[in-house]
Amino acid sequence: MNDFKSMHQYNYGNFASLMNSVEQYNEIENDETILLPKPLRIKNKLQQVLKKRKSVRNYIGLSCDLRELSTILMYSFGISGRKENFGGIVASMRYYASGGALYPISVIIYINKVDGLKKGLYLYQPMYHSLLPLNIKTQIDINKLFVGSNIDVKNSSFFVFYKYAISSTYLKYGELSLANILIEAGMMAQNFSLVTTACGFGSCPIAGYNKRFIEDICNLDHVNEHIIFTESCGRNE
Repeated sequence: MNDFKSMHQYNYGNFASLMNSVEQYNEIENDETILLPKPLRIKNKLQQVLKKRKSVRNYIGLSCDLRELSTILMYSFGISGRKENFGGIVASMRYYASGGALYPISVIIYINKVDGLKKGLYLYQPMYHSLLPLNIKTQIDINKLFVGSNIDVKNSSFFVFYKYAISSTYLKYGELSLANILIEAGMMAQNFSLVTTACGFGSCPIAGYNKRFIEDICNLDHVNEHIIFTESCGRNE
């Protein structure tokens, strides 16, 4: 199932920590980059959030404000502030676990009803806690995003698309990459579900998505780059 020799060499060379330590250079800061405001403090007790959490497919249509979006993205997918020293290389940790601390899944957001943001696609950049516009000029038919009609796309605040590039983990994990990445996507989705619940929003993990259509609007190559999971989020109370 995997190449243990390759994994050993990868670990011995401390490549994952090195890649993590320079991750900020993969993020883009320009005139279009949107720096998100300081997130709100989440005060809910974990037990209460766990009991309240459920999949929510229908929303009331009220918009999300930018600080609420900032809070959801930070505590679901952002940098936790914890640092780890691996052989003299300092790596930044996030709010979820990742095999080898590679964090290979990118988060693409479709903004539908968020105050102060144009509708369209954005890349969440966790190192600088910012949004990079990917496609906000082309009108996108959001009714084509998902299979069926059980998701209230019209009243959703935003959608999350998990993007994975095979090349980002295959060197270390080989054929184990797929198993690892699906587990990681599940942990990210659970984080998102709990955080949105704590923030007074409803969300729904969605496996029934139009993969080809979403990859097309995100300009992915369908070979190395794939959308592996999606979620919706909106106000439900």
